[in-house]
Amino acid sequence: MNQAASILQGILAGLGAALLMLTALIVRRYLRYEARLHARVVKRWRPMLARAAIEEGEQPLPRLPHRHLPYVMGEWSALQDAIRGVSSDRLNAVAARLCSNGYASSNDPSRRCRLCQNARPAWIQRRTCGSR
Repeated sequence: MNQAASILQGILAGLGAALLMLTALIVRRYLRYEARLHARVVKRWRPMLARAAIEEGEQPLPRLPHRHLPYVMGEWSALQDAIRGVSSDRLNAVAARLCSNGYASSNDPSRRCRLCQNARPAWIQRRTCGSR
């Protein structure tokens, strides 16, 4: 009986190690996917945000897929921290336009645009989404 229990423990330990390795591989693959997605989004949106901050007039913006939102928020926030004055106001206008293109603000705080709700302090939220 003792030998059978040892064999069972060995099998279970092997299965546990295989499961742990599989989990590590899946996590690694997911992180590589996220890194590629981040690089692709930054490559697309960084020039658009910089151009919108520098040039007058409305720049055409593509639709912002929901899964790209955290990366665009990071780029928008970094650029917002680096500039002042009129350029900052132009970036706020870009955020307002992104909010109105599928991420519209709402009277319900839980449904407000995440770009404006999370990326900036409350005083900027009021300027971009009109939230109270």
